[in-house]
Amino acid sequence: MGELSVSRALGDAEYKGDLKNDFWECKLKSDLVISRPEVQQFAMDNDTEFFVLASDGLWDVMDNQQVVDFVKSCLERKIEHKTVPQEVIKEAITRGSQDNITVMILYCI
Repeated sequence: MGELSVSRALGDAEYKGDLKNDFWECKLKSDLVISRPEVQQFAMDNDTEFFVLASDGLWDVMDNQQVVDFVKSCLERKIEHKTVPQEVIKEAITRGSQDNITVMILYCI
């Protein structure tokens, strides 16, 4: 609804429970924010090179494969591992991301 700041809204009553319907003056079927994380579990194999954890500011402008390809291209160009996340952020901005962007890359060694 154009009002959400996730970092602080998890505790805001107007997004959850009975108060949300009064605040927004409409009947909403479910809460607008939840504090339950999405968790996935998967097995790693020897082909796993890295994991990318990022906020939606990245995923708004790049899909999974584009991010993987971009990170691999950085590594092939011998960009220092610790600066690759900054390069990914710059690329997301170049592609027009308008949201906050956080990127963390975990390298499997």
